Amino acid sequence: MADEYLLSGKVLWCYEHELAQANTADEFRVMLSFALPLHYHAGNIALTNNALLITGDTDLLINLNSLEQLYMGYDEHYKRMYVKNGGLFGSRLS
Repeated sequence: MADEYLLSGKVLWCYEHELAQANTADEFRVMLSFALPLHYHAGNIALTNNALLITGDTDLLINLNSLEQLYMGYDEHYKRMYVKNGGLFGSRLS
């Protein structure tokens, strides 16, 4: 029996090595009115009782028991300048 989806939605993401290649043009592009946050991958995400399922240009299955922490926000890799308005209106990335 397949796991039931508890929550689902759209997801945008990138890996640390991809962010290391971001340039000024990428940073400027996300400041435009209708631009999405800087990302290199897009798809759908679903939370089940046992896993996070990501489908899209890359498919990932992450078992919940393998997670120590889940963090959404800015850090030394994903900077505020990668979202519209420089992240002035909160840390929500979508």
